[in-house]
Amino acid sequence: PPVVNLPAQQSLCQGQTITLDAAVPGVNYTWNDNSHAQQLIIHQPGTYSVTVSNACGTDRDTVVIIDGGPAPEVALGTDISICPGEAFTIHPTFSHVDTWHWQDGSNQPSYTVTTGGLITVEVTNTCSSAFDTLNAILLPILPPLDLGADTSLCPGQSLTFSINIPGANIQWPDHSTGHQYTVSGSSQVYATISNSCGSSTDTVTVLASPAIPDLNLGSDQLLCPGELITLEPGIADVQYHWSDGSNSSSYQTSQQETIVLTISNGCGTSSDT
Repeated sequence: PPVVNLPAQQSLCQGQTITLDAAVPGVNYTWNDNSHAQQLIIHQPGTYSVTVSNACGTDRDTVVIIDGGPAPEVALGTDISICPGEAFTIHPTFSHVDTWHWQDGSNQPSYTVTTGGLITVEVTNTCSSAFDTLNAILLPILPPLDLGADTSLCPGQSLTFSINIPGANIQWPDHSTGHQYTVSGSSQVYATISNSCGSSTDTVTVLASPAIPDLNLGSDQLLCPGELITLEPGIADVQYHWSDGSNSSSYQTSQQETIVLTISNGCGTSSDT
């Protein structure tokens, strides 16, 4: 004859279910609600019984399902982002909680986050347990913004500034927010980078350099004995290099010679003889 053995008593949390399993092979099942499956799903407290039978006989057992009260609930909220050196305290939303267990072993109703990683909590009461998780993202520290040294541009030239800092918001003088900014000619270029941890700003002055002018020393000259000839091109903002190696803005001679002058600036050179 078959033998069935249900637990004498079980606790059912409010809003949850219990599955009773008679677990006797090769028999017929009859529960107190006249169902005939091996298992019975319980939704509410009460007294439940099952009868098992085969050709050799029958057996019957009963279990009392008591009200275990409400199950615990906990919610940590949405994922968070924190800056290096910052602390953020999580205050979960919860109900019917008796004990707490965080991933680091602490057991308080709140938790202070100081670094990135996965935060987990398990809460329990006499009825059951519940879990929740939250991801803490550690934001990068913003480095000081450095656009480079002041510079100058020749006519027709342009200069592109680039900022490649992960996680940073960028703003240029024209309020654009791309990673690059191009200028041509004289300009004051400033940019600001920012994230939740702060901001940094830098400024660069871009000057427009003049094109190298055409050099004209004039026509060849005749020199009388004892005469002194002075050449003064009168071109500003250029470097002079005369054929004798001198660098002044004028040249004097009292002898027959071939005079060559080269002028230069950041945009090129020009020569005449």
